[in-house]
Amino acid sequence: MSTSLFEYKEQDGDLYSRICAFAEDVERFAAVVQRDLDHFRDLKMAARLIGAINDTGEALVCSIFDYFCEFRRDLLLGLDGNGIAGVRKEVTVRCGRVDRLIDHCDGSVTVVEIKGAPDLRAMAGGLGQVLMYAEAVRADCPGKEVRAALVVGGDRASSKWLASACLRADVMLIPVDRETIDDFLADAYAVRCYYKQEARRAEQIAGQ
Repeated sequence: MSTSLFEYKEQDGDLYSRICAFAEDVERFAAVVQRDLDHFRDLKMAARLIGAINDTGEALVCSIFDYFCEFRRDLLLGLDGNGIAGVRKEVTVRCGRVDRLIDHCDGSVTVVEIKGAPDLRAMAGGLGQVLMYAEAVRADCPGKEVRAALVVGGDRASSKWLASACLRADVMLIPVDRETIDDFLADAYAVRCYYKQEARRAEQIAGQ
C-alpha cells in the first residue's frame, strides 16, 4: 500500500516541503492528471520527476537519463545488461570530466557522455569525447572492462550518421528523442498536479 503524502510528512518533512514547493501554480496542467499515476506514488520518484520540470537542454536530458537509471532501466536499451550498482556524476579524469560513470555489478564500468539537442558537429564532438574519456578510465583502471555510451537528446538523436559512427566505434547510442522528452515532461506535470492536490488534503487534515 502506498504511503499518503500526509503520512510521509511525518517521516520526511524536508521532502514533503520540497514537493509542496514544486507543486505551486499548476492548475493549467490539470488535464494531464488523467495520465496513469499509480506507478508514480513513490515519493523519491515523484521528487525526481518534479525536480526536472524547469530543466532545459542538456540539463533536461541529464535528468531524464538519471531518472531512467534509477527507476526505468528498461528504457536504457541494454545499458543495464550487466546490472547497475551505482551511477557517479561529473567524474574528473585525466583529459576532462565524464558526465556519468556507471559501475556495473560485474565490476565493469560504462563511461557516459550526454548531449542535449545538439547539431551534427556537437554530436561528433560528443562521440570523440566519450572515446577519449573511456581510454582515460582504462588507463586508470587496468584490467577493468570499460565501455562507452553516448546519450543524445532532441530530434537529431536518431541520426543515421551518428548511429553508424557509434556502431563502428563500439559506442552504445542511447537516443532521447522528442517524444521521450515530451512524455517525461507530461508525466512530471501530472505528478506535480497530483501532489499539489495531496498537499491540499494534508493541510485540510492537519487543520482539523
